[in-house]
Amino acid sequence: MYIRCQVDAHQLLCAVELVPQGGSQKSKVKSQKYYGMSFLGFLNGCSSCKVLMPAAGCANGGNRRSTPVACDGKPVYSAGSTLRYFRRVVLDQLGFCLGSKMNLKFLAFSKILFAIVFVISLSFAGYLVGNNINQRVVGKSLAKHVISTSTVGKSSQLQTLLNEIVVEQKIPGAVMYISTPKGSWLGASGVNNLSTKTRMKPTDGFAIASMSKTFLAVVVLKLVEQGKVQLNRAIATYLPRDITPHIINSDKITVRQLLNHTSGVAEYLDTKKFIQATAKRSRSQPWTAREAIQYMYQERPQANPGEKFIYTDCNYILLELIVENITKGTLAQAIRSQILKPLGLKHTFTELREPTIGEVATGYGDRNKDGKLDSYAKVNDGNGLGDGGLVSTAEDLAKFAKALFVKKTLLSSKMMKEMLKFKDTGEGYSYGLGLERFSSPLAKAIGHSGTAYGFVTLLAYLPNQNTTIIVLLNNQNVDIKSVARTGLEVVENKRF
Repeated sequence: MYIRCQVDAHQLLCAVELVPQGGSQKSKVKSQKYYGMSFLGFLNGCSSCKVLMPAAGCANGGNRRSTPVACDGKPVYSAGSTLRYFRRVVLDQLGFCLGSKMNLKFLAFSKILFAIVFVISLSFAGYLVGNNINQRVVGKSLAKHVISTSTVGKSSQLQTLLNEIVVEQKIPGAVMYISTPKGSWLGASGVNNLSTKTRMKPTDGFAIASMSKTFLAVVVLKLVEQGKVQLNRAIATYLPRDITPHIINSDKITVRQLLNHTSGVAEYLDTKKFIQATAKRSRSQPWTAREAIQYMYQERPQANPGEKFIYTDCNYILLELIVENITKGTLAQAIRSQILKPLGLKHTFTELREPTIGEVATGYGDRNKDGKLDSYAKVNDGNGLGDGGLVSTAEDLAKFAKALFVKKTLLSSKMMKEMLKFKDTGEGYSYGLGLERFSSPLAKAIGHSGTAYGFVTLLAYLPNQNTTIIVLLNNQNVDIKSVARTGLEVVENKRF
């Protein structure tokens, strides 16, 4: 009989297996496998790590997948403490399971096991400590949130789910936030940069892409509240005079139609000239709305005003021009004064227009269509424009969602009713004024998603459950709504 030790660096588990000599399936002595402590906890030498014991073959029962690792002690990274901890905890547990089977032959071979684990700990300690995909429950900045017992009971399951999603869907890194009436949870997994292998943190910033449209819509509705804009008035009234003549139907298209994508205007993003321009554009040269809008001047409208829903980013470039013309400032300034400052969103900013705040993840996607992830770090596809220019964190987005949907303090009740007037898109979901009402798998949830610059993001609020979920991924080739749905299933006891 010999001992085989397997270390799974992703799941961070140390598995010990007693195997009959020769490995014959007909041997009377069957292989017995035991799953020891979390390998991460083993390396840390944490005094409170739960041991995943035992697996098939141990009379005490157990399940390696569903039993979480809880680690709240201070880490000790020395090889000596690691070895002592392994000997004290794992072998005690093995002795318990083996009982009378513990014999001299096992003790002899245990020395071999010690040597193996000792070498592995030296090789992997630095890597795992620096890059562990461990749970990051709401930190100091969210310490005021009360996390109930029932929500904490789901924390390990949510973290396990996030870890699995990152690996199975080949996502460099992810952040997920869930808030229910029972409490809140915030977790991170993977890395925020594939080159540096820097571990993803819940506080890392993400370009939220089209989710930024909801912020711009709030600014416009606040201008409506102030009597500076009318929703049903033609946009020619509010656009700069030198731009109005170039926008076909500007005397018929209303502000409302820009907000809910029923204006029928042409798109600028898909034009050959814009695509060519972005290929040469440095990130040191931020795009302006005036520049971007010129790429649709020669394009024919996609439909007559109010005729049908066509999701078009150009609608929100026009809204940016309207906001800047009325406020005589930049859209970044308007968002900061109307939303970010009042709500205390200290980690949200307009990309390339304002100084970077905190650590921001790098976005990735299959740009070359070769099945490989390419970095968007040096790409300037219109970053910072009104159709998708914000960078934010899960915590800031949670505060924004709470103010808009739960406390309802961001807009007046009248403007909120306008925002929630949804039109059927004919594509399985509805769109209001800067808001999506999702269909399956997030039926009846409201919020917004975004895909651009190597990121895919989602903010969804379920009114009936008073539940908010935020998912931020740095691989834009992922179905984020399904990811969010699986997270909600954990909370709703429909998974695990």
